[in-house]
Amino acid sequence: MVEIAQDDDVAALHAAAWALFYRSHVLPLAESASDRRTAAGLFARCFLGGADAERLPVDLLDEIVNEAGRQAVPSLREAIRTKDRPGVETQLQLWRRIVGACRESHRHRAFLLTNLAAILQVHEVITDSGADCQEIVDLLERAVRATPEESGERPQRLLNLGVARRRRFGHCGDGGELDKAIDCFGKALDSLEADDPRRRDAYVSLGEAIRVKATRMTFSFNELSALEEIRSRSSAAVFHVCELLNTEDLAQKEEIVKLSPELMDPLALRVLDNLIEDAESLGEDAPLAVPLLRMHRGVLEALQGAAPDPDGGNGPFVPPAAAPLWVAEARSLLDQGGVEEAEALLTGAAGQARTDDDPHAEGHAELALHDLVIESIWPAPGSVDRLDRHAAGAEAAFRRARNRDGLVAALGRRIAVAVQLQDGPMTQDAMQRLLVLDPYGGAWWHTFIRAVVSDDADFCRAQLRWCLDNTWRLGQDAAHYGALCERKLAFLDGRAASEQSGLTGELGALVHRIEREGPAAGDDARLAAALERVEVIRSHAFSDAVQHGLSAVYTPAYEALSRCVAAHSTASQAAEAGVDVLERNSSRALLVRMLTTGAGPQSPPSSPESAQLGEQVSAYLNAPTPQHRALLSLAFDKERGRRRHAEREVMRGAASPSSGPAPVSVKGLQTLLQDDDAVLFFGGTGDVCLITPGRCDRVASFTPRTLAREAASLHTKLAGGSPPDDRPQLALLAGLAPRVRTTVAEGSRLIIVPHHGLWQIPLALLGEERLGEVYHVSTVPSLSVLAELLRRPSTARRAVLTGLGDPDGTLPHARAEVEAAGAHYREARIRTADAATPNAYRADAVGADVVHLACHGFYLPEYPDFAGLQLSGTRSTPGMLWYSDILQTPLTASLVVLGACHAGTGEVLSGAEYVGIPGAFLAAGARSVLAPLWAVDDGISFQLLEAFHAEYVRGGSAAVAFRHAQRALATTRPDRTGTAYAFQLFGLP
Repeated sequence: MVEIAQDDDVAALHAAAWALFYRSHVLPLAESASDRRTAAGLFARCFLGGADAERLPVDLLDEIVNEAGRQAVPSLREAIRTKDRPGVETQLQLWRRIVGACRESHRHRAFLLTNLAAILQVHEVITDSGADCQEIVDLLERAVRATPEESGERPQRLLNLGVARRRRFGHCGDGGELDKAIDCFGKALDSLEADDPRRRDAYVSLGEAIRVKATRMTFSFNELSALEEIRSRSSAAVFHVCELLNTEDLAQKEEIVKLSPELMDPLALRVLDNLIEDAESLGEDAPLAVPLLRMHRGVLEALQGAAPDPDGGNGPFVPPAAAPLWVAEARSLLDQGGVEEAEALLTGAAGQARTDDDPHAEGHAELALHDLVIESIWPAPGSVDRLDRHAAGAEAAFRRARNRDGLVAALGRRIAVAVQLQDGPMTQDAMQRLLVLDPYGGAWWHTFIRAVVSDDADFCRAQLRWCLDNTWRLGQDAAHYGALCERKLAFLDGRAASEQSGLTGELGALVHRIEREGPAAGDDARLAAALERVEVIRSHAFSDAVQHGLSAVYTPAYEALSRCVAAHSTASQAAEAGVDVLERNSSRALLVRMLTTGAGPQSPPSSPESAQLGEQVSAYLNAPTPQHRALLSLAFDKERGRRRHAEREVMRGAASPSSGPAPVSVKGLQTLLQDDDAVLFFGGTGDVCLITPGRCDRVASFTPRTLAREAASLHTKLAGGSPPDDRPQLALLAGLAPRVRTTVAEGSRLIIVPHHGLWQIPLALLGEERLGEVYHVSTVPSLSVLAELLRRPSTARRAVLTGLGDPDGTLPHARAEVEAAGAHYREARIRTADAATPNAYRADAVGADVVHLACHGFYLPEYPDFAGLQLSGTRSTPGMLWYSDILQTPLTASLVVLGACHAGTGEVLSGAEYVGIPGAFLAAGARSVLAPLWAVDDGISFQLLEAFHAEYVRGGSAAVAFRHAQRALATTRPDRTGTAYAFQLFGLP
């Protein structure tokens, strides 16, 4: 009978269940247990199918309810996950029936009650109503009563009940609910073991509830003008109380009291109450003794008599609604590594909230954007300004919404930003506002600021430890600002090299110790775990800003991990292991660009705003004054913001994070190299590694700062026209070049991955016998960029050249340069003068095998992402081919030649991210780029590059053709301008 009963045939299931149940009464006990369990399962299916509880056997009811709950849990979880309203309401009805059938004595009654409360909470969220609050509280209260005192589940259920009561208070404003919530949190804390991780949640919840009680139940206002009046009174009271305390002479104290009516304000007593509380907490470290403070309070209280309460009977702030659902959605995206998707969602939500005039939603969006920056790229360059902007936006929105909790959170963030900016007036203003709203949190911030500005290390350390022990005062922000205190304490204790590293206190201290003492056992595992989430974010980030920011913050951790894995690997594997770690942090933004040109999120096309940059550039070039430089910087910053906004618009439609390109490993690169290829890798840890198809060896070491200093000096010498017979070289090359010569066969391709300062000099010139005379030399930003170049299919040369030159008539030899180059190719599209425009480049470069541009270059070290090539435009506005324009024009060219000053100059920004015009051309699709590293002579460039093309069309490589051109120039025309040595080959040789 059991076998023939179908799941949807409740009557058949019911009959089969009763048959088994009756049979279990006549069988021996050992044999009846199986029938009893099966009967309970069938009765549970009947019950879930709609059968009444009255039709179930009473002495089997506990097992039936237990089995029904077990079978219903998966659908409950799915309804909670999807938040589908019909599904939630179906589950709500089902679990009401299950709980209704559950007897008081059921051993899993608390579990069932908690599940019903959980689905009811979801129902409350999706209906945006507080009607379910009281029922949720009642259910959780019954669940707590049903849980034995000794049960390990009791603390969690107390926490759940406390949270529900706190939410109930938010809806109804009943102070009794808040008191009961505090009691629940306190009991949960008391019942948790010292090492239980749930204690942190209990501390945070308890602190937040106490803070709300101290603020919301103490102050109430009808209008924001009343808040400003109280803030002003509070500020005055603080000033005059401090004046009174700092005066020792009794006669002067009496005079201050007579002349300061502010001391007759009850707010003065509250200021003293806060000082007394803090002094009691600090104990011997308190700057003022508790008896002294109590004496002053007693005197003021006697003088004031029955002073009216400052609240003045005004009404309360509007009770805050729950945060919008998209805040949780953004958090979910961020947890998956989707920083850009989360930012796009929140930015769109903030804009929509402004359109809808919904300051509550706008404040939550701005607050979440602030926290997103903190959790992803802070303290990367520019991140503090973004933090200030979002915190100020949140404060303004919550002020309009009259949302006290949101205003407190925003003011705390503004104070943190003001401390970072060392902005005293901003700090003081925000502190005054916060002290009125949140005395508990205000006292914490007051102590923190005193610690930060103090020159006394011991005093600072004591204040920070008090702050660390009292982060509960900050509610939900406790974890973040606790980590800030840990970071500063690590710096004070010598466990971190810098308090602004952006790494957490523990991670910063670990990195600093490794730098100072070397790796120890277990360090590699700790660092790898810390960088795991960073790698998740980087794998999903298509934005240059995110990649640059993460590199700026975490480069020290990557370098420390490289040292650790190298130290803990065998001698034969150490170099490879160290390089693999460094490569994960090397030019990731450019790698993304290489694989997304024409496909993924990119910089937006030119706009009226970006067109105005050309005017600013023209003004600066015509009159390079500090004023024009400042205006140009402002224009670049504004354009960066516009591009970030456009990127967010592109990412807004993304449903979930998409995965970007992964960095190549040494072994992966080796499979792509030809038999005689070699790669010279200069790592941030100071190691030089030589990679060949079969080996990866450490061949030299250097001090990064020393190398950067020597490279800058050599750059100045060469750019100034150093005689060619000086044979310039770096000290590092004295030992490195012979090692390379013994390993790599003459005539091989030698591809160099430079480190920072080495990007300033033409590396083919280095060595006692120049590397360029022995090998085919080129440079690439990273191993992964090289791997992508090697993966690109090699196409047969089509002898098609696109040349643009002499766009404005100021370069006498530019027209001749591109025309002479075109004469060597079977097909050439040459555009000069007014025809050499950015649009002409976009039209002609696509499909060309060789691209040659002869024009002016534009480059500012602070803004390498706004480097450009000056083509033809209007009289007042040059037609700029910007770095971003180059990235967005897909190429199939085997070679790009740039006869433009500074066109090959690039910078390594934000840790290990290369940015330069050659990189943009490589990302766009070019295999090789020849460009100068400094200003060059127009006439000498013409001769050098004409000789280069003549040799290149004979079928040789770009490196061979360049070597030939340099030799030819040296024999025909002495160069005292440094032009012949300015050019460098990027990409494949």
